[in-house]
Amino acid sequence: MTRRSAGFLPSAEAHVILDAMNADSARKVQAIINRQEEKVLHYTTQKILKFSPETTVEYVQNDYPRHARDKDVIMYIHVVDENNHLLGIIDLRELLQADDKACLRDVMIENVITLSTESTLKEAAKEFARYGFRSIPVVDEENRLIGVIPYRDVMNLTHQFVE
Repeated sequence: MTRRSAGFLPSAEAHVILDAMNADSARKVQAIINRQEEKVLHYTTQKILKFSPETTVEYVQNDYPRHARDKDVIMYIHVVDENNHLLGIIDLRELLQADDKACLRDVMIENVITLSTESTLKEAAKEFARYGFRSIPVVDEENRLIGVIPYRDVMNLTHQFVE
């Protein structure tokens, strides 16, 4: 079996530990290590709430159940321009507390933490641990919103191998 280091142990030590484990446990641990290097792009969803910056808070609030129907991520509003460039993000709580007549551009957070299409699941897990977000937008090199990666999906990937 080809083995990669877990990143926090030197490769030689990781091999010693994996060799000392029973075969089934070693296989599960190795699968987790390998999975960490997969790209987040394979796990993104496009079923998210997206609106233009000119959209009013009232419009999103008043019809929120319809907007959120069939979406995978509903806790964040993604503000994008006509070319799908990510301009900002609004947490649902902030949306509910905002002035009804305000435009989304007036209440969005512009300094958005994102992942690139080349980011790995390991990098995503670090960002989730650091910031505590429920999802993180994935953007291309031109800051176009490709989708988001939900926290639960990254965590489920590691849990399925541990069971």
